[in-house]
Amino acid sequence: MSARGSQLSLPTWYWAGSSSTVFQVPDAFEAPILLAQHIRIISIMFLFQLTCLLFGLFATVSNAQSQWNGWRLDAGCAPYKTKLDEAYKDMALLAGKASYDLGLVIDGDGGPEPERLPRIRRAITTIFGYRFQNEDPITADDHPVKKIKANFDKVRDPVGQGIITPPDGHYNLPGGPLFQCGVKQWKKYLADQPDPDDITHLVRERDPVLANTLGAWFHEHRFIPLKSLDETAPWLCDGENVAIVNPDLDSLTLCFPNTGDVWKEGKPLDDWEIKLNDRMTDLRRSLPATILHELIHWFTLEEKTIKNAEGNDVQVWASTVEDKPCIDHRGWFVYRSPQNQLKCRRRRGGDGDLVGAYGFKCSTNLARFYPVSAINNADSYAIFALMSFFSDWGWNYGQASSHDDDFDSVGQYPNENIWRTPWNPADVNEDECPQFNFDA
Repeated sequence: MSARGSQLSLPTWYWAGSSSTVFQVPDAFEAPILLAQHIRIISIMFLFQLTCLLFGLFATVSNAQSQWNGWRLDAGCAPYKTKLDEAYKDMALLAGKASYDLGLVIDGDGGPEPERLPRIRRAITTIFGYRFQNEDPITADDHPVKKIKANFDKVRDPVGQGIITPPDGHYNLPGGPLFQCGVKQWKKYLADQPDPDDITHLVRERDPVLANTLGAWFHEHRFIPLKSLDETAPWLCDGENVAIVNPDLDSLTLCFPNTGDVWKEGKPLDDWEIKLNDRMTDLRRSLPATILHELIHWFTLEEKTIKNAEGNDVQVWASTVEDKPCIDHRGWFVYRSPQNQLKCRRRRGGDGDLVGAYGFKCSTNLARFYPVSAINNADSYAIFALMSFFSDWGWNYGQASSHDDDFDSVGQYPNENIWRTPWNPADVNEDECPQFNFDA
């Protein structure tokens, strides 16, 4: 649960001139003069106190607008503020419920709900690929289930205190981490224009990265190099992007314009009325689940040393929980070609871009074939949290079902080679996967 903002505290008003000294009545000659002076003093002191009050009030309101659950909230989020408040609260509930369920598994007894223990274990197997050999308490510190819970706790614990600093730190740009709801606030500057943050220097002098560029987009002490003079916005919300964490920008971006009415008309999780055969895909597209996915990235940031283009060591911040590759039902990698067609390949390589493991189908296939990667895949956490929150239903096949019919999807029931696809996998060409449906 996100911490509530502190309530505005107004100073107690005191009547000007009041004191413990007894007020003596002046004589008749002095009364008009003294009374006028007294009224004038009262008026001056009243105006002074009112000025101080308003100054403090405006400062407090300004601070409240810019600080939101520890984030610096971008002005572009104003139209969505109510939805954001609801979603951030629900995101905290998702992380907390997932952590609680994992704790029951670690303790091994199910606590007050022992009947839920096998259900939680099945969900862990489905989403993270860990197969339980026994039902004993988990004691090893490096056990996969403990690692999964630790990552949820990295979100749950600080969010509950209104803290957004990752345990291992971040770049810490001026003004604090930025939470934005689009890219309309960014302004384009050409290389030979003055740096908006320091007009005594040009944009190309701002950073070695900008020395040979056309210019950059600037916002809140951050910059993104221009790729083309024709750009109408920075790339953060290009294509079908709906959200992204940028460690080098100290930012989390929600691309509201790319989601139609899904987020704007979304309901709080408590108001979801789950019915038989409802799809996990619809739940996963919700705003709380999306924010949780991004905060898993954010709170697992670690400083790493990598080689830059010149072969020199540089320090960067990167998430230990990433977006792993999408895997099909055969364990092949899913690509999107330059012609925007899906292709599935046994091994990495070839033209096009790897598709990330977003959604139930990609994530559960990842768990079947690459369980170590599944533990470090952000969407796996979002989906598991939804399964925990709506645990009155079984979700191991991607839709709401009775727990009596709900087996883990990486097990032997039903035939794990065909349960998601009605066709024979052998009939699918290695370089094409037109039947692959992310929503299946």
